[in-house]
Amino acid sequence: MNKYVERYVYDVTRRINENQRQDVKKELLTNIYDMLPDNPSDLEVEKVLKDLGKPREIAARYNNSTNNYLISPSYYDDYIRILKIAAVSLGLFVMVVNVLSIFFVSKNYGVIELITNVLSKGISGLIEGAITAALIVTIIFVIIERTTAKEKNKDWKITDLPNIPKTNEKPINKINVIVSFVFNTLFTVLFIYLIINHSKHFGWYELVEGSKSQLKLVEPLFLDNIKYFIIGFIFFAAYELGLTLYQLTINNKNLAYIIANGIKELLTVVFVTLILTTKAIINPNIFATISDKTGETLTNINKIYELATTGIIIIGIIIFLSYFAYLVYQIIKYGKNNGKN
Repeated sequence: MNKYVERYVYDVTRRINENQRQDVKKELLTNIYDMLPDNPSDLEVEKVLKDLGKPREIAARYNNSTNNYLISPSYYDDYIRILKIAAVSLGLFVMVVNVLSIFFVSKNYGVIELITNVLSKGISGLIEGAITAALIVTIIFVIIERTTAKEKNKDWKITDLPNIPKTNEKPINKINVIVSFVFNTLFTVLFIYLIINHSKHFGWYELVEGSKSQLKLVEPLFLDNIKYFIIGFIFFAAYELGLTLYQLTINNKNLAYIIANGIKELLTVVFVTLILTTKAIINPNIFATISDKTGETLTNINKIYELATTGIIIIGIIIFLSYFAYLVYQIIKYGKNNGKN
């Protein structure tokens, strides 16, 4: 099959309902090859395909576009696809911002009040973001359709046709990508908040005198230099944003994505291990407090800490090497599969 014919048919069928694609593909191939001579040149193929019309217009005919629409069927599939991505991403983003705003307000909530606020702000943010996204995307598509109407008959080239995704390349679920990014952003902001306010949340707690359930923090776990790790969280947030935007521009996982994602995972292992084993961020008074409250000697507590950090380092190295081996395996596998095509 001629590569341009194959790409043309793919560009048409990807825009129509899945249950029609095989029938439309057979019909298109029959019509195209009936119009072509034996062993056609690229110029002859280009002439036939241009005579048939742009793939978007052919798809619109199969989708029964005969009336005027706000968003015509020739753009409708692209409109719905982008609308879903935009609505989910903006909806979740606004939801996360609304929920996080609760925790950054200097107010003590009761459990019921906190749950109610999280649910109400989360749901309202999700709806607000989705509606805003729908409005923006619709306006953009209306403008595109009206401004490109005059260029309907503008010449096009067969080299503009999209490449057919290779079957051995794992498809990227755009909705999953967006949801993952939103929740990663949520946790990043949460961790940054906890680091900034570490002296209020991490440390040795004791019961308030005269109370059976109320706790108070008597010795913080970390020193203020833990805040330097915020730079790392910001770096990973920026890296994740770049990787997410790149994933939204491709249909299938490729070598660049595999390598970039692998580097992110490896750096994450190093970063987490570094946080958990850096003694310079630990408040030295916490060991004395633990010794005083538990009756354990300070020497034993320091030994336990050293053993724990050594164990974490060993586990971190094992995870790093395991994932590095898996990354190499993915790259080799991709190269072999890609070579077969």
